[in-house]
Amino acid sequence: PFLPSVMDSLCRVLQDDDAEVITAASHCAAALGASSQGPSLLELVVPRIRGEGAGMDTPQNRTAGLLLLTAALGGEVGQGGGATSAMKRAAAAGHVVGASE
Repeated sequence: PFLPSVMDSLCRVLQDDDAEVITAASHCAAALGASSQGPSLLELVVPRIRGEGAGMDTPQNRTAGLLLLTAALGGEVGQGGGATSAMKRAAAAGHVVGASE
């Protein structure tokens, strides 16, 4: 029940001006990706990236979603451990609504 709130907070701080804040948020997002079930995390991130939902169709919100997904998958935003292969497989297989479009 807290995952949407955590993700909203991470999306805000991943765009901070302070490099230390971004690094810390990236580590949190990587830990979140590594410990979450792939489809549940993707079901929350993909709509933000697509700009779906009230107030989400802005460049800032779409960018925040991409930054969160990148960090959760262990990308270059942070130095975290990355997501489970289940998350990557779920996205590739299209098991998340909107992930294959």
